[in-house]
Amino acid sequence: MSNSRTSLRDLLDGSRLLAMNCEYRAALDAIEAILRKHPGDLDALRLKGNILEQKALDEHERSPRSLALSLDYLTAFACYEQVLGVDPRHTVALIDLGDHYRYVDAFDQAFTFYRSAMELLEAGEERIGAASEIRELLSTCDDLLRYPSARERAQQLINRCNQMLQVLRSTNDEEPR
Repeated sequence: MSNSRTSLRDLLDGSRLLAMNCEYRAALDAIEAILRKHPGDLDALRLKGNILEQKALDEHERSPRSLALSLDYLTAFACYEQVLGVDPRHTVALIDLGDHYRYVDAFDQAFTFYRSAMELLEAGEERIGAASEIRELLSTCDDLLRYPSARERAQQLINRCNQMLQVLRSTNDEEPR
């Protein structure tokens, strides 16, 4: 990995840490600085969407109606769409966009993105690591089990995720150490 990519990774990690501490303005300022230097960086753009989304979720107490009208929430959506415009096979952005719809109770749209991500993962696509992405999707689907209208679709994805994790485990067990 090149030194500039390592440095960029460190900057992104710093922005993520600021956001985790609810220092959204500082995190967004740092992301904007990164995007000025690296305007095409999909990780930075996706992280900007994540931070804006979390800020909106915190400020609007996860109220679907209020979220749908939030400028931060709408801007987060645009960030995910930009990532997918450049890389339509970006599995993590597909999961992010599914989550974005899930938070406003738009389950049909959410499952469209979750299924797309799952199909790509099953085909060997990944961005941050297959196991990590599958676990993220699995966690999301576990949460969706509490909604009667989403339960069956969530269980179907959970089954697929568990099958994939089993395959990954067996593949890793077969590799020499």
